[in-house]
Amino acid sequence: MNSTRSLVQATAIIAFFFAAQFASAADYPAPKEGDWVARDFRFHTGEAIPELHLHYTTVGASSGQPVLILHGTAGSGTTMLSPEFAGELFGPGQPLDASKYYIILPDSIGHGKSAKPSDGLHAEFPAYNYDDMVEAEYRLVSEGLGVHHLRLVLGFSMGGMHTWIWGEKYPDFMDALVPMASQPTERSARNWTMRRLIIRLVALFTADAHDVDVLYARDSSRDSNPAPGLERIKASLLAINSADDERNPPETGIMERELKRVSSGRLFLIPGSIDTYGHRTAYFAKFWKQRLQELLDTAPQCTPQKAQ
Repeated sequence: MNSTRSLVQATAIIAFFFAAQFASAADYPAPKEGDWVARDFRFHTGEAIPELHLHYTTVGASSGQPVLILHGTAGSGTTMLSPEFAGELFGPGQPLDASKYYIILPDSIGHGKSAKPSDGLHAEFPAYNYDDMVEAEYRLVSEGLGVHHLRLVLGFSMGGMHTWIWGEKYPDFMDALVPMASQPTERSARNWTMRRLIIRLVALFTADAHDVDVLYARDSSRDSNPAPGLERIKASLLAINSADDERNPPETGIMERELKRVSSGRLFLIPGSIDTYGHRTAYFAKFWKQRLQELLDTAPQCTPQKAQ
């Protein structure tokens, strides 16, 4: 009897603890999910899909200042709703207070609940790259949600690479850019024809649909190279990397060199410590949210333009 009572009490304590943690982490309006279809979507290869299904999540009212947040490889919009990220940013008085901002978190092509090879086309799904993913994000925001100007575009890892591309492809569409855990340099892979053939063969013969999605997602970075277009960026840009990022080591000097070509670009490098996590460090908003607040306080606010 006593042991049963103790178990019940322990369970209640644990449940209370997790409920308290959730309440603390989710001290912002409940996220809302939605879907939109991009008609006649044409990929960089020339291949086209009559209907490209795109999924997204929003936080806050559509009357707020629009903010676009982009996830990393194998993630989705909802992976950015963690206590470590959203819990540090979206609550009252925080840098992206959802009572003031309209936060848009899309699932990129090949990720989450957006169109992906495993939906049915498998090996016949078009080969997509970062430019295609950004084009789909742009169409979702401008056509699907009717947003014609963003206060901020912020992205982590793959989303960070997308953020550089956003600034170059649509330089008048946002006031500020925050690419994180990324560098504006070439990620090209040699022998693309052979790589694509291998992916098609694996997609044809593997029984695991998830493996096909991962292959496509990993391959999407093959020709990404924001470097040639950095001078086109007009928005205030704050790049955030960490000193212990094994994928983007600061010792190369690449970031400092390339940021000189961005008119309003600067870097915040998170110092490495026992509390950092290598490439994943920038996902933890506690390290940089004050810098984000400073950016939002100082970045000029442009008059919204009609969709390009």
